[in-house]
Amino acid sequence: MKTHSGLLSIVLAAVSSACGAAGTVDTGNEEEAPAVTEQKYTPVGRIVSFPARVAISRLENWGSGDSDVYTQKNRTYNVHIWTSSPYYQPGQIVTTVSYDVGEQYPDYTYLRHDQTAVIPIPDTTFRVNRVLSVASYLDLSERCPYNNCQYQHHWVDSNSSDYQLIRQADYYYDGQGPDDNGNANATLQLTVWLDVTDY
Repeated sequence: MKTHSGLLSIVLAAVSSACGAAGTVDTGNEEEAPAVTEQKYTPVGRIVSFPARVAISRLENWGSGDSDVYTQKNRTYNVHIWTSSPYYQPGQIVTTVSYDVGEQYPDYTYLRHDQTAVIPIPDTTFRVNRVLSVASYLDLSERCPYNNCQYQHHWVDSNSSDYQLIRQADYYYDGQGPDDNGNANATLQLTVWLDVTDY
């Protein structure tokens, strides 16, 4: 498979608010832990979560056409954002984040970005028994409803009640000129769920 090394930065969002005074991760009251029984898994310890942000600053041209996503009325654009299944490494969670945009006849533009995302765990006072977060897949394909929609800002909330890694996606795929120059980009808000045991 063709691979590209693009620019992607990972920033922990609100880590200070996610950590309690004793340094342990607080699951908080804003987001209740999903029922683990739905995953057919009995927690070994306690369930914690923390937020993270992934910024995809540009996509690369993978297609046979030009790199300009030219949005027009009544054209359909194939847009997807997804992750692989996250897994644990000492002190961090690792996943692959992908974002692609496809335009059909007559341009056949296809832009894509794949990158390994390394998310530091903000608390090392516990042992990770299992990563509960699962791979996410967002199909954001749409039909442009009007002319000159290329500068529209797109936002989606995954509205997921399970352990989907992606919670929110803020993304663009068309701008002025070629779109492999940073016009196509995305910012993803993640929630990482872990089953942990305190040391």
